[in-house]
Amino acid sequence: MYKHKHYVCFPSAKIERGIECANAWVAKGYIPIVMLDKMPADEEWPKFDGGILMTSPETPFPGYYKVINNICCMAFQHGADLVTCIGDDMSPDPNKSAQEIADEYFIHFPEGFGVMQACRDPQGRDAFGTPAAARICGSPAFDRKWFRRGYGGRGPFCTDYKSFYADEDLWNVAGLCGNLYLNPCLMIFHNHWSFGGMKREAYHERAQLNWSHDKRVFMHRKAVGFPGWEPIA
Repeated sequence: MYKHKHYVCFPSAKIERGIECANAWVAKGYIPIVMLDKMPADEEWPKFDGGILMTSPETPFPGYYKVINNICCMAFQHGADLVTCIGDDMSPDPNKSAQEIADEYFIHFPEGFGVMQACRDPQGRDAFGTPAAARICGSPAFDRKWFRRGYGGRGPFCTDYKSFYADEDLWNVAGLCGNLYLNPCLMIFHNHWSFGGMKREAYHERAQLNWSHDKRVFMHRKAVGFPGWEPIA
């Protein structure tokens, strides 16, 4: 029996990758909700227990952040205590179970309403030596209270973005709330194509078309103090 129901949520444009990723997280005790572009054939049906496989109700794909907010909503409707949001190119911590990580979260946030970001992935270091995983919330974990109260009740992510920068927006907003925990001991490895991980796919190219738009949105929001960052009571 789960002490904490810890869900992992992500969309995937490839059936095989989405199922492979889900199974890797299931093996560590997570409950997956995966939104695919299309449902798999019967012989491709994923072999995991207690998870949900679904397709996006919107076509074309409306962007990661609108989708992930919807998937998180479903997770909490199904009784999640904690949700971790990832991409299908991310691997769970090899040394910690979903329950152990949930314990860490609720020890740090005993009243809930927090955002925990795994920072041990060493890739993408900037000029100061800070890895990408510590500069953005690219794989955040949060509870029902953050989902309900974040961004003035519109959270957990700002949906002004399509494919990029909402993770950095969340890093800033959770910090403004005083509820950001950068966990230096937690590893969620990002097998991103830009780090030499999985190969670059056509859907990566399509997402890249949103970079300029999302950057403009972020720079404007940053300049004016991330309006709407305040949580609701």
